[in-house]
Amino acid sequence: MAGLRTGSRVGPYRIVGEVGAGGMGVVYRARDTRLGRDVAVKVLAANLARSVDAVRRFELEARAASALDHPNVMTIYDIGTYHGVPYQVSELLQGTTLRECLGAPLPPAKLLDYAVQFAGGLAAAHSKGIVHRDLKPENLFITAEGRLKIIDFGVAKLVGNPAVVPPRQGGSPDPVPDQTQSGVAIGTVGYMSPEQVQGKRADHRADIFAFGAILYEMISGRRAFSGSSPFETANAIVRREPPALSSETAPELEEIVRCCLRKAPEQRFESAGDVLDRLTRLRTGPSGGARESGSRSVAGVALETLRGARPRSALGRGWSRKGVRFVSAFAIVAAAAALLIPWRRAPLPPASFQQITFRTGAVWSGRFAPDGQTVLYSAAWDGKPVRVDAVIPGRPESRSLELPAARVLAVSGNGDLALALETNGDLLDYMRAGTLARTSLAGGAPRELLARVYTADWGPGGNELAVVRDFEGRTRLEFPAGNVLYESTGWVSNARVSPAGKIAFIEHPFFGDTRGMVMLASKRDQPRPLTADYGSAMGLAWSPGGDEVWFTAGDTLQSSALRAVSMDGVQRVLLRSAGALNLHDVAPDGRVLLAQEKWRHFIRGRAPDEKQERDFSHLDYSIARELSADGRKLLFFEAGQGGGELFGAYVRRTDGSPPVQVGVGYALSITADGNWALIASTKDPSQLIVVPTGPGESRTLQLPIAAIAEARWFPDGKQVVLTARERAGGPLRVFILELATSKLRLLTEADVRGQEAISKPVSPDGKRVIVRERDGFFIHAVDGSDRSPVPNLAEGEMPIGWSADARSLLVRQPGLPTRVVLLNLQRGTKVAWLELMPPDPAGVSSVPWIHFALAGGGEAYAYSHHQITSELYLVRGVQ
Repeated sequence: MAGLRTGSRVGPYRIVGEVGAGGMGVVYRARDTRLGRDVAVKVLAANLARSVDAVRRFELEARAASALDHPNVMTIYDIGTYHGVPYQVSELLQGTTLRECLGAPLPPAKLLDYAVQFAGGLAAAHSKGIVHRDLKPENLFITAEGRLKIIDFGVAKLVGNPAVVPPRQGGSPDPVPDQTQSGVAIGTVGYMSPEQVQGKRADHRADIFAFGAILYEMISGRRAFSGSSPFETANAIVRREPPALSSETAPELEEIVRCCLRKAPEQRFESAGDVLDRLTRLRTGPSGGARESGSRSVAGVALETLRGARPRSALGRGWSRKGVRFVSAFAIVAAAAALLIPWRRAPLPPASFQQITFRTGAVWSGRFAPDGQTVLYSAAWDGKPVRVDAVIPGRPESRSLELPAARVLAVSGNGDLALALETNGDLLDYMRAGTLARTSLAGGAPRELLARVYTADWGPGGNELAVVRDFEGRTRLEFPAGNVLYESTGWVSNARVSPAGKIAFIEHPFFGDTRGMVMLASKRDQPRPLTADYGSAMGLAWSPGGDEVWFTAGDTLQSSALRAVSMDGVQRVLLRSAGALNLHDVAPDGRVLLAQEKWRHFIRGRAPDEKQERDFSHLDYSIARELSADGRKLLFFEAGQGGGELFGAYVRRTDGSPPVQVGVGYALSITADGNWALIASTKDPSQLIVVPTGPGESRTLQLPIAAIAEARWFPDGKQVVLTARERAGGPLRVFILELATSKLRLLTEADVRGQEAISKPVSPDGKRVIVRERDGFFIHAVDGSDRSPVPNLAEGEMPIGWSADARSLLVRQPGLPTRVVLLNLQRGTKVAWLELMPPDPAGVSSVPWIHFALAGGGEAYAYSHHQITSELYLVRGVQ
């Protein structure tokens, strides 16, 4: 069914306009012509109307919500069908979700108000035998009047309530099962209970766990459980406790959170009603703050002045009785004065945006010049190499500084530039290292200083440089160069030095991943975190006063916001915008240099016996993993908004047939015959799932390791070369896994850097494996008898697999076009084999993943590449 037009009718409801669309269907604003009120009409997606399970869930959602007559649950008015497609009619909600209110701790009074409403709605649902099972901030709606409502009962579990659950033939209720047919646990990672994560049967106490996780986030402004990936987050839920709450949090409130988040269901609150009782007593108690408003009152301002410090949270430690009596008397006087003196905080003017770049491509770095007006930036436009330009906001044209290809890292007060000269590296474009060089705005050739530098910044006075560089396979923060302050097993970005000599930077726990947290270091103090992990963190600078770190981060690459964090970890949101934001610099007067970015990931390739490439992409972030030996099947996964938090693993034929989802998680490898695939579990990072690409049964392997990083089949399909961490935070190592016995054998003692870009690491005869170690590429004998370096590799070159006769390696060369050569292992000679160039090279700097098949009647290949496009803005009014 096509979208409904304005003015059309669905039963007695006249469509006014579309409100929004999601995976289950479309929601419309409509007018109830019988009762004369505005309503919301949710129509099931036409493609789902043919699914018995989808229709049943759609109906059960309506039955569950309509069974609850409670002010904190969205009201369902009606259900019906339109041209054979089911629809629901509900109250029309205007406001926002709780998710949009988070990112920083909620004000105490608002926090308790929302928590009590939330608990009340949940208690009402549980009293009717309804378990929500997908509670998260996105499913809690805050109306314009401040009313919290629980929404989206689409995966609710309906336990023995005949009024809600229609009986099957035979008369017994048929509750929705705990798992879908694919075996994926119901819920959203980050808010699922341990029993949901482990696929066990869950009851109403799973909702109580989710309540605790959301309450924790309302108090602290950060998630209770997070990790570098969905299955790392799931592992945290099962095995770790959330970080301690602030010392300002009332002990009674912290106790409620801890009781909700206990791992064992029987140790949590018995019911949501018990939680409601505890919160109600806390709100109406002496420290509850029930009458506190979102902004400071006259009494609050005066009290803050008298105390000479920031006012304590209303949820903080109690005052003495004498102090309370004094404060109460003072508040009465101040409140009386407020009735006579009109007082209102003036609204802040909205931020203004001035676009200063207009070409198609990627802005990699930008800094304000010493004059505070000119902007220096590095960008790669229209598929051409990176260049350094200068622009004065208000003038449409940029001018080149006539420097070598480089990224601007820092500008000192006297006009000295720190640059990262582009090299033939093999890293992803957004984390590429270069040669650190120094030059002056006045002119002169850059003087090279250090190799393999990610980022750098001038210290106070402009004499010393803080640098982040690769040193023997480890990422180091040094200030000055040579003086190590911090070493990471992942990578570090955006190191910036404050006027006081403190260094803020982003620690990314996994090499190549944008997930990260803001850290603080100095020459005198040990590095410490200022924030928890964000799903993506890219961009950082000091505030104009040097008392806060401003940074851009969010749950995903496409949902980042401009944020601030103080030295004691207090966060606030400065600016939100659709899509991805990347902070480049902050001027002394508070103007912000900000890029709005769009990240996409594409798959292109050529099927056997075909001359033209095809586009094999599916959704917004398609990542190719491997081709079957005949080149007829491609395994890939979706890692963006379309793939969801758990990611989707797919197989598609290279003849252009639609993709088929074969599982949930990180797709890793497909067998030579194309019949089986490996998927890394999103529920447990130590689980490897073997799934059929056609008929057959899945098999889950529980491995004695902490986390899987990479896996590839041997040609015979009986063994797997596995890259994994034996313990959390430990080094990556390579193992040989026997599928029949699930036994692991260590192949390398050395710490490796990851194997994800090596498409076919195992030789055709199954006797040798290519391994990327910290100091280069080596070929290991599978039986452990030999280890030899890959010969004659130039800087940035990477072996990606074996030739059909195993006498040569296919080697990817950096840059665009991306060339693949055959490297003869005996003679060390190279012969051109393939050249790849995306049809739209703007925002693309390389092709990092190439997969190929050398049998089946012709050479086939598939390749993945990022495309990052951005526009640079000057933003005023951020505070």
